Amino acid sequence: MYNMWGGGKKKRQESFIENLLKMQEENEFWKYHMLLEISEQSMIMEQLKKNLELCNQDNARLQQLHAQLLQTLQGFEMEKEKLAAIHAQENAQLQFYNRVLKMELQQLTQTTPPTMRTNVRTSLC
Repeated sequence: MYNMWGGGKKKRQESFIENLLKMQEENEFWKYHMLLEISEQSMIMEQLKKNLELCNQDNARLQQLHAQLLQTLQGFEMEKEKLAAIHAQENAQLQFYNRVLKMELQQLTQTTPPTMRTNVRTSLC
């Protein structure tokens, strides 16, 4: 009986060792797959970092372009205001000249003989 129990113990130890070896193999298998997964995720992260850096560079360039565009628009607005002021001044001068011409026309029509008045009016208008 002693040998039987002893033999059973040995068998259990062998079975236990076999189970440990199988578990170790499984652990190695999963360890390998996890390392592959980590490696793949690391490559993805590196690519994402590069993409983020490119996006940051693009964003900085867009901000520069935006600032240049605003500066250009401000320049256009200043030119528009200058042109509007010039236009207003020219318009005021034209109105002044029109009044002066009307006054001169009235003076001419009052000082010219009646026969010439119609000729002056038709030739000036």
